[in-house]
Amino acid sequence: MMRFFSAGFGGLGGVGRCGLSLACAIGAACAIGGLGACAQSSGGPADGQSTVELPVQTPPPGNGSGAQNPTGGATPPGQVTPNTQPPGQQGDPALVGTWKSASCGDRTYERTLTFGADGTFQASDRISPCPPRAQCVWSGIVDRNGSYVRSGNTITLRVEGTPGKQGKPLPETLTVDPTTSAPTEQGSSGPCVYTR
Repeated sequence: MMRFFSAGFGGLGGVGRCGLSLACAIGAACAIGGLGACAQSSGGPADGQSTVELPVQTPPPGNGSGAQNPTGGATPPGQVTPNTQPPGQQGDPALVGTWKSASCGDRTYERTLTFGADGTFQASDRISPCPPRAQCVWSGIVDRNGSYVRSGNTITLRVEGTPGKQGKPLPETLTVDPTTSAPTEQGSSGPCVYTR
């Protein structure tokens, strides 16, 4: 509880009736500045004055920063607000890393997919790799990169730049194998599950 002075006068008109006394000055401050201007910091009331006790409202529990949690209340101190971004937006931890498929239907060569934690991917098609220590006009490898988003069991690939004419095009979508949680490409002869 905080104590507030009451000078015993009616509004601002009372200032003229009580002259320049300390009680009137405090009363005028209360009338002009609201109850917050009348808080007593120490000691008791002056002679002839009465005091009124008013309840002090305390702020609701929270961290004081105004941060809200997903349920709408204040976030308790020390609690981190959970990430509510959709899966795959910043990369999917279950997919991060390199996956390989030896062949798939019409694609008779190895393809590797490397998924990054930042939502990017790199694909490498080893169409006809140049043998070690040999001199080749072309490396025999087609590299592509882009971004990916996982939504449920579907992985959507967005390739950056214009895809080359060499090799089979990357599929626009992959699925997630329910047994192994691995990316799966749909080939002409059925699904092709990638391995680590």
